[in-house]
Parts: sequence; C-alpha cells; structure tokens
Amino acid sequence: MGTDDLAWFLEHAPESPDTALSPAEQGEWSRRSIEASMDRRSGTARTVRSRGELRLRGGGDQGHPAELGQIGLIAAGWQRAVSATGAALEDFRALGGVLPPEIVRRTTLVLNAASSAGSIILSLEPRTPPANEDEPGGNVALINTPRPLADRASAVLIGLLGGLGTDTPVIDDSAAASLGELGPRVGSTLADLARVITRSGITLDATWAEPGSATVRASITPAAAGRMRSFIAGRGLDAEEQLFTGTLRTVSDTQSWLVALPDGETVKMSAKELPYREISHWNIGATVQLRVRVTLQEQPDGHVRRTLTIFEVTALDGY
Repeated sequence: MGTDDLAWFLEHAPESPDTALSPAEQGEWSRRSIEASMDRRSGTARTVRSRGELRLRGGGDQGHPAELGQIGLIAAGWQRAVSATGAALEDFRALGGVLPPEIVRRTTLVLNAASSAGSIILSLEPRTPPANEDEPGGNVALINTPRPLADRASAVLIGLLGGLGTDTPVIDDSAAASLGELGPRVGSTLADLARVITRSGITLDATWAEPGSATVRASITPAAAGRMRSFIAGRGLDAEEQLFTGTLRTVSDTQSWLVALPDGETVKMSAKELPYREISHWNIGATVQLRVRVTLQEQPDGHVRRTLTIFEVTALDGY
C-alpha cells in the first residue's frame, strides 16, 4: 500500500476499535476496513457482495442431527419473508396475488455455505450482483446511489425481528406500527416463520452485512417466536379485509358457511365472529355482501391455506 493509499485509508476507515470489543465487533471493524480499502481501489464498495448468516442452534442440533425438513422450512420461510418485505418496500403490499417476477429476482438469496462446529450456519448472499441495481447499464450514480432491494429487505426484516422477537413478555407497539406499514403479506410470512421456529425448537440468529454499513443482527428463540406469532394474530397484522358478494348456500352457527361467488366458485367462510342473532337472521339463498378477514397460512408441504372469516353481512336483494 502506497503512502497516498495509506493516508486515504486512515481517513475513511471506521474508527479503530477498543480492545474490549467482542470478537463479533472486532470482525465488524475488520470487514468495514477492508471495504474502505476496496472503495479506494475501485471507486465503489459494491464490488463486494452483501452477506448474511442464519445460525440455527438449540433444539435439533444439541446431541443429535437436526431434521433436514425443519432446516429447509426455516430457510424457505426466511426467503419468503425477505421477498415479501422487499415487495412491501416497493409498494406491493396486498396479501393476495403473486409477487412480480422482478421483485422475486431482486430478493432471491443463494446459499454460499452451510457448516460450523456446534451449530448450523446458512451463509447467504444475493443472487443478483449489486452492480445490476447500483449501476444499471454501467451508469454510476453520483448522488443517492440506490441500495439493492435484497439489502434493504434483509435489513428491514432483521430490524422487525429485533422488535418482535424480544424475550420480554410485552412487545412494543412501535413494532406493530412498523409491521402494519409493510402490510399483511409480510405479517403472514413472519407468522409462518415463527410457527416453524416454535415447532422445531431451534433458536435463529440472523445477521446481514452490507458493504459500507454496520452489520444488523437479531435473535429469536422458540419462546419468543411463539409470542411473536400470537402478537401478529392478535393484532390482525397477517390479515387483510376484503369484500365478497355471493349467495348463501348454507347457514350455520356451528360450521362454516358455503357461499357461491359470482364466478361460480363456492368457498367456505367461518362465521365464528358473528353473534347468534345475526346468524339466525339469514337463510339459504340470500344474496349478500360479506366483509371478510382473509389470512394465509403455509402448510408444511408448501401448500398455502386461505382462511375467510366473516365479520359483517349486508343484504343485496332486499332481504
């Protein structure tokens, strides 16, 4: 390293760490120092890919191998949560429908490695090179350089887990506000991820290191995941309100209603939140508008189950 390079590096490298810092903090300083040097050489630190880690510990990895299926479910749940968060940051927040292929492409992570003594580590990085978004077509932005969507989504997701995955009995209202702004699709994927963590008994430690930025971290235990899932469901953060028009095919105070929709499909809707006097008012054959809460839950086999819960019924045929 020449004298000019050394002077530049000392000016731009992060502040020298104190000897009392933890090994993780020492590693953070080293990483950002290297990026500062690369920034000098190439003009941008984005020649380096962002990297993340999912460390799985406890439960299955104590004394015997973890079930491959459980590890796969956590990894798949993480990818869905990253893509849903990225979609929300791009103003695609609706619960229904398929994510745009472009958002899926920009938020897809690939597995770089998966080995460690004493725990299981999934080392991740974006599939899309950062220059594809930082410098589209080779054009370098002089100001307001765009951050890759995978970086933004991963950082926001880990920040959410830091607020929702607390080990304290009460989750702060600010966490609900942050999740509410991102929409029910993100809430639904987080509830699914929490369900897998609770069932597996595995603690998840997540990190994301974006060049030029501090590493973000969050940890969620099975107990905290259970509280997070209950919190999301209790606040309705995984649900979306929709209006349906249809004809009642069955009416019951103990079983789901069958409702024939205009497109010919007949769907089941739970009436568990309607009072009995409301249920007793309706007869088979009535054409109605139903205000429904829609939730999505992914099953272990990957199938997504849609649950429709009625909370208001209005007559449309003068009934």
